[in-house]
Amino acid sequence: MTDTRNLGSQTSLPTKKLKFHKPKIGTAIFLTVWSIYVLIPFVIMFNIATMTPHEALQPFAFGWDEGIQFKAFSELFVDLCMGFTIFGAFLNTLMYSIPPVFIGITVGTMAAYAQSKLTWHGRDFTFGYLMFCWLMPDCVGMGAGYMWFDFLGWTGTPLPFMIPGMFCGVAQVFFLKSFMSTIPNDLLAAAKVDGLGDVMVFWKIVFPLTLPAYWCQIIFAFIGAYNNYLGPLIYLEDPATYSLQLALRFFSVFNKDNKPAVMAGNILAVIPLLIVYLCFQDFILKGINMGSGLKL
Repeated sequence: MTDTRNLGSQTSLPTKKLKFHKPKIGTAIFLTVWSIYVLIPFVIMFNIATMTPHEALQPFAFGWDEGIQFKAFSELFVDLCMGFTIFGAFLNTLMYSIPPVFIGITVGTMAAYAQSKLTWHGRDFTFGYLMFCWLMPDCVGMGAGYMWFDFLGWTGTPLPFMIPGMFCGVAQVFFLKSFMSTIPNDLLAAAKVDGLGDVMVFWKIVFPLTLPAYWCQIIFAFIGAYNNYLGPLIYLEDPATYSLQLALRFFSVFNKDNKPAVMAGNILAVIPLLIVYLCFQDFILKGINMGSGLKL
């Protein structure tokens, strides 16, 4: 008779021991020094924002000889310049950025699906034309764009830099197209055999699989729209409609002696971007790595 106890021990699969790599000392030192280097500007900004205006004007001032002051942050809600508040400009920036970003990237995802997974006449020519337009600098069409928007009566409003943003950019379409190219065509063919059309294949299969790249482009597009300075500078006229970047510029010019308030406004401008990155850094890494053919 066969000894079942020995048989069980003989057929057991070998177990692999987990190996933990010790961090290299040089890498740890470099990352520590780099982190300190990155954090120094934020420390200086917070230090100046919590000083008194007299204290902040002193050269190489660091510390709080007169105690920590938070009056500069309350001044963000007060009109200290020419008809706007920093907090109001911050709300304007969110209104100018969020709707165009979500609508534009969604439209760009549809365009990328049409370019990567659908077959239609003129597809390659259209994509080549988009790539050619991508290579053209923005200043080439700036004058013609202003004349066209002025003809439509959009100057003085945020529409000239909101409406075009709702149609996505060529760079986002190119990235999303590259990401969708990694989705197997057999999967889409099987869905069509089951009776799904092109539209339902996109919404039920392609779009859920593209969510990492979708959110990655959402974040990048939001950062670009949030930091947009040239568009508001050209088209906005009423100070009450100023974006945050434009308001900070005028605020710093007309309040040179109030450095704490200027730094408090800069802190307000930086905080949303830090929150976005800390909350969605996994989507950024997944979107970039999967789009480039790498695996996490």
